[in-house]
Amino acid sequence: MNIDFMAAAEPDGRDIWRYRRIGTDTPVEIALWGGQTHPALRSHFHEEAQLTFVASGCRCFSVAGQVIEVREGEFVLIPPSVLHAATHEASAGTVSFNLYLPRSILAAIPQRAEIYTMPPHWANARAVGLHEILELLEERVTSSDHRDSDRSGANALRRHITSTDATIKHLAAASGFSREGYTRLFSRAIGIAPSRYRLLHRLNEARALLRKGEAVASVASDTGFADQSHLGRHFLAAFGTTPRSYRDG
Repeated sequence: MNIDFMAAAEPDGRDIWRYRRIGTDTPVEIALWGGQTHPALRSHFHEEAQLTFVASGCRCFSVAGQVIEVREGEFVLIPPSVLHAATHEASAGTVSFNLYLPRSILAAIPQRAEIYTMPPHWANARAVGLHEILELLEERVTSSDHRDSDRSGANALRRHITSTDATIKHLAAASGFSREGYTRLFSRAIGIAPSRYRLLHRLNEARALLRKGEAVASVASDTGFADQSHLGRHFLAAFGTTPRSYRDG
């Protein structure tokens, strides 16, 4: 399975991210931008690890509250479930793309965003094999990077908020907190309010259903949105494309 690096440099004039799925047994996704500047998306997270490769120019991100800069010839690995957003639009001439890798195909995952240098021969390659990317990550992500983030209680809070439809007030009371106290606890551990996290979790559920080819209206209903327009507004703000365009990718 090869990743077409040069496709990122082929603009199509549409001011949305273009998502493509590669492979069938363990599908990975690639996201390309074809407009003049990359859009500034709202803070969000993915269930997969995100790798952003910068072939030219520079990309800046806020990842878990920390601003990082990814320059030409570098790529950043943003772990699953970690909040991130582009801090501003990329400068003219910036060429980059995102690769989304399921947890199941990664040998180890760092708990924080890490920047790596691309091998020199990738700069002139038309395509790079997925196995090369995975081997590079396995070499550079050491076992000491793969820490158990449950020690902070963050994963327990994530499971708590997404395993039920109970209101935030009810969850807080069941945990011995006021709504305000529970919200402060959650925000300190995760980085956003529980209601916002729950919304982003539903968007990721919608994303998974759309990958299976489900109808947009059905996905909106199944993931708790009022209608497909309601889903579409939030989906575009988080992922830079419409649900229909994402599904058809």
